[in-house]
Amino acid sequence: MSTYFRFVRFAIIWLVAFMVGRLVLGAMGVPYANGTMIFSMVVFSSVASLIYGGFSRGYGYKWHEGLRLGSAIGLSGQILICLATVTSYLLGAETYFNHPTALNVEGAIPLGQVVGIRAFGLVTNTGTNSIIALIGWSMGNLMPTRS
Repeated sequence: MSTYFRFVRFAIIWLVAFMVGRLVLGAMGVPYANGTMIFSMVVFSSVASLIYGGFSRGYGYKWHEGLRLGSAIGLSGQILICLATVTSYLLGAETYFNHPTALNVEGAIPLGQVVGIRAFGLVTNTGTNSIIALIGWSMGNLMPTRS
C-alpha cells in the first residue's frame, strides 16, 4: 500500500494544508459555513480521487489499483480529520473539526460519541473515494498519458 501513498503524496500534502487552513480560519473567527466553502477536505479528497484515478490509468494502473489510490487519498484525509477532531476535544479548543455542523449534531457531544461519528466517516468516506477513483479510472482514456 505504500506505493499508493507515495503516488498520491502531493494530494496528501494538500490535505494537510487544508487542515491547517481550517484551523487558522477557525482561530480567526471566520464562521464555519464560510470557512468550509474555502477548505473542505472531503470535497478536495473527492476531486483528488477522481483526478488521480483518471491519470492512474495512463500510468498503467489497473482498475483495482485505481481503487487503492482513492482509498489512500480518502483514508489520509479522514485520518487527518480524526486527529484534528480528537486533538480539538482534548485541548478544549473550538475548531471547525468539532463544530456541531461538522459532526451533524445539534450541540456539544461527548468525545466517545464523536469518535464513533468520525470512525463511521473514516469508513464511508474512504469507500466513497475508492468509488470516485474508479469512476476517474474508467474515464482515464480521456486523460493525457505518460509517454
